[in-house]
Amino acid sequence: MHDVQAIRLPFARLAKSLPIFQKCRRLVLAVDEDVTALVDNNSIEDLDDAAIAALMGGSIANWKDLGGPDLAVKLHAPPSGTALAAAVKAAGYRDAGSPPAGGSGAADYASRISSDSGAVGFLFASEAQAAGISTLTRKGVESGWNLTLRYLVDAPRLSGKVGGISTIILNTLFMLILTIVIAAPIGVAAAVYLVEYARQGPLVRLLRLGTETLAGIPSIIFGLFGFLFFVNILHFGFGLLSGCLTLTLMILPTIVRTSEEALKSVSRALREGSLALGATKLQTIWRVTIPAAAPGILTGLILGVGRAVGETAALLFTMGSDYKLAKGLFSSARVLSSHVYLVFAEGISFDRAFSTATVLIVIVLVFNFSARRLVGRMGSGAR
Repeated sequence: MHDVQAIRLPFARLAKSLPIFQKCRRLVLAVDEDVTALVDNNSIEDLDDAAIAALMGGSIANWKDLGGPDLAVKLHAPPSGTALAAAVKAAGYRDAGSPPAGGSGAADYASRISSDSGAVGFLFASEAQAAGISTLTRKGVESGWNLTLRYLVDAPRLSGKVGGISTIILNTLFMLILTIVIAAPIGVAAAVYLVEYARQGPLVRLLRLGTETLAGIPSIIFGLFGFLFFVNILHFGFGLLSGCLTLTLMILPTIVRTSEEALKSVSRALREGSLALGATKLQTIWRVTIPAAAPGILTGLILGVGRAVGETAALLFTMGSDYKLAKGLFSSARVLSSHVYLVFAEGISFDRAFSTATVLIVIVLVFNFSARRLVGRMGSGAR
């Protein structure tokens, strides 16, 4: 035990002294929560480099000059002789306020900022997060590729102004999986009933007419229905389940019609041969008809998923727009299509909107390619 401690302690001291480890600690601008109060439905969220330099240099005396509340700016410099003070000095902010009297620890310094109305000071990001202190984001111009690995793996922040789209990608995958799990069995079962069991007459023709009519209804109508029925009447609320059930209603007509045509295209000789060998009608449908019609059925699923993944209006009415990772069926969630619309419509970032749209297209292509490969394997297996 003593040997292990003797190894760890010198390494910790060495890590703090190396510049490469110090650079990994990101500085943030920590403020008292009064600074971020709403003023005419707006609040300070980010500052550009010029505003930060003027603020921390003492040129700005009131937060209203930056669009915030009528509140005096109180600069808090980090305790002298600390790693934070060295980092602030290295960043070029040599006169960022005066160190107040009292404790010199990081916790004491953070508590001073959070308890002093109008206070602002630099903190390491990890310390600000641990203390739960409000922070301001640096607003700057980014150069380079818009679509990077970091953009894919980072979580979004400030409604997508900063960060990436990792949680939104996962929400999209959750939505697709749940929608397919609900819609595929119902759609295929309905097609099997209409082709194999239903007596062809006026009722079946009326059902087919209704299915074709539903396939042409605008998605916003489905969104209104989902909002009324799933969100309000059934009290599911804005969440993943309400959105997926609404999408299920949207894509079911496509799945039913394509699956029905695929089942009709199966040769009658296959059915008769299976029945002649002693198989029941259900066994014939399950082991002969559906496998033979699988390519057409899968095509209907692909068409339905293509409509679901690109849907926006219906999901905004039923699923909500929370960009955090969905934690359950009743959690509000934002998917890629909704994120593209919101980021573009609100003028947050056109570049991020196009980058997200590219990711959405890639996901659709990967899904279609995987489905085609699956169809090919099923066809070769059947032979």
